Amino acid sequence: MMFMLLESFRSAWESIAAHAFRSCLTTLGITIGVSSVVTVIALMQGLQTSIVSEYEELGGNSLSVSAYLTVDDVLKGKTARLTPEDLDLIARQVEGITSITPLAVIEGQSFVEIRAGSQATWAPMQGTTHSYLDVQGIFPAHGRFLSPTDELRRRHVCVLGEKTRKTLGLPEDPVGEYLQIAGEWLKVVGVMEERGGLFGASQDDFVLLPYSTLRRLGGVQAEINITISLTVAETVERDAVTARIRSLLRHAHGLKPGEADDFQVTSPDQLGEAFNRIGKMLTSVVAGIVSISLLVGGIGIMNIMLVSVTERTR
Repeated sequence: MMFMLLESFRSAWESIAAHAFRSCLTTLGITIGVSSVVTVIALMQGLQTSIVSEYEELGGNSLSVSAYLTVDDVLKGKTARLTPEDLDLIARQVEGITSITPLAVIEGQSFVEIRAGSQATWAPMQGTTHSYLDVQGIFPAHGRFLSPTDELRRRHVCVLGEKTRKTLGLPEDPVGEYLQIAGEWLKVVGVMEERGGLFGASQDDFVLLPYSTLRRLGGVQAEINITISLTVAETVERDAVTARIRSLLRHAHGLKPGEADDFQVTSPDQLGEAFNRIGKMLTSVVAGIVSISLLVGGIGIMNIMLVSVTERTR
């Protein structure tokens, strides 16, 4: 047996040495095929992990309430939005909430023109309160954030994202500068810390102003659409808080039993789980496509090996 094994290795080595170039190409094909499968799967899993970690950093005790409609409802011409009354209802009647803040936009004016001297840009404009810091977990890099007094007196002040500041060509610390936003002059009181991008979109391109000021700028006839962000005291209470919010909003919106919600309550880890499932599906699909390429390359290598064996067969 040992003699036969040694003879097999000797015969194989002589064949490789006799056709060195062909042997190198065969080895290269195997290496590239296997490496491509491993690399693609590793990249997809790395992307999946990165996406999930982005949402985990937002905190497990936070919730977001926003308007939502199915595709069928949209095609039927239905509309949905959360109102200031919904915000007040949740703040007054839901226990276990530590912080709650609106992110409000004027219907049709989610993006506005911002001017600083001769420079101008378009950026999202949202109204919020001082609780935004506690809910979002970010802080000003320069100056201060919006205060309860700003909210109470409807002051014309604003806070900028870092990208918006750079686009407008403002100094690194632009506190005290005046901007023209939607035809109104607002004073810059702070710049938020830089957060970078998420899914290719910048998280630093925005302007925030007091919630009451936004409502004043919109006028009496303006429709305000709100996304409500909140944090719960204990993560274990999140499901109970979610159920209470659903019950209150369904009653407030006059939804009958069996009717679908015209809103949704989501948490960062729910979104992370959704992207995790999507990531696994994409990994499987991409791995299948690369495996087909590997199979085609393997068939080519088999043909070369078949020729090599046939040449040695009497």
